[in-house]
Amino acid sequence: MATYFALFRFEPWVLLSPRQRRFVRRHCIHLLLTYPPVAIIRNLLLVSALISVMLLLRGWAMFVAFFLVIFVLSDLIDMIVVMGRRQEIGRYIYEKRAEIEAVV
Repeated sequence: MATYFALFRFEPWVLLSPRQRRFVRRHCIHLLLTYPPVAIIRNLLLVSALISVMLLLRGWAMFVAFFLVIFVLSDLIDMIVVMGRRQEIGRYIYEKRAEIEAVV
C-alpha cells in the first residue's frame, strides 16, 4: 500500500498494468527496501520506537502504540524510501521497458 501512495501520479508507474507493476515491485522496489543500509536504519528506528513505547506507556495504551509503531511506522518508512528513489525507479522502468512489456 505504501508503494501505491508513494508512486501515485508518477508518470512511468501510472502507464504500467497491474502485472507490470507487480514485476517492477518485485524486481526493483523490493530490492531498494531490502538494501542492507535501508533495512538496518528501518530496524533501528522500529526498535527505538518500540523501546520508547515500552518505557513511556503501560497497559492497553502500550498495545495500541505497539500496533501503530509496527504497522504504521514501517509503512511510513517504506513510503519515504520509495519517494526518495522515484528517479531510480523511473530509470529502471525505462531501461527494462522490453522486459516489463513482455510480462503482459
